[in-house]
Amino acid sequence: MATPVKLYGPPLSAAVSRVLACLLEKDVQFQLIPINLARGEQKKPDYLKLQPFGQVPVFQDESITLFESRAISRYICDKYANQGNKGLFGTNPLEKASIDQWLDAEGQNFNPPTSVLVFQLALAPRMKIKRDENLIKQNEEKLEKVLDVYENKLGESRYLAGDEFTLADLSHLPMTQYLVNACDRGELFTSRKNVGRWWDEISSRETWKKGGRDAELTAPTKCLKFEGGGDCVDDGGGGGGGGGSGGEWWWLWLWGWGLWRCVGNMDHGDNFGMNIKI
Repeated sequence: MATPVKLYGPPLSAAVSRVLACLLEKDVQFQLIPINLARGEQKKPDYLKLQPFGQVPVFQDESITLFESRAISRYICDKYANQGNKGLFGTNPLEKASIDQWLDAEGQNFNPPTSVLVFQLALAPRMKIKRDENLIKQNEEKLEKVLDVYENKLGESRYLAGDEFTLADLSHLPMTQYLVNACDRGELFTSRKNVGRWWDEISSRETWKKGGRDAELTAPTKCLKFEGGGDCVDDGGGGGGGGGSGGEWWWLWLWGWGLWRCVGNMDHGDNFGMNIKI
């Protein structure tokens, strides 16, 4: 039996859930090793040997160590090309290039405004940080322009890189899920016929429901206890810094999603529109 690969990071982190979904699509055995960001485990010397920037996730496959969720996902698809979803990262150079261009579009065009909106709409109010309405408006406009491009593309093909589900679509799942469910911005997607149809299809995949969607939906009310000594954190403030009933449930989001990247703890951080020096 092959040795399971190892994935380090909070299981509800956006970047970690991206890799989890990829592992499930490719039917790769894995061991999830939680990293407690609230305790600063990502900054400890042993972890920094794996990820010198002190961010999540980290991936290990025998002697190989990688970081950055999109790079990890590409590696998984190539290394395990003959199992699971064999076309997830294409089967020829043209398919791979098409998937890569939409992966880059997600990372460079879709993710930045989405990240700002998730922070401003979902987390800032619960952290007693005043929402920046101008920043929200600016980033909604940026995202709408991106989704207009997607609408046209998805009118030509079922998915972003063609008529089959690929890594290009998968990579959009984590942040879109948060934007739709936590920020009540689902109309940005459903108001566009093709984008709405696409989102319904990709978010209904069994691999995503198993590895990301259902975990995220139950996070605010479910006590999470992990192997390796992780605290049990629930919506009553346990393990997350105290507070009355329900008063600190945002802590689970901040810790679990990996949205600590606003202070440099998660890959592809963009500070969520906050002027934070790292």
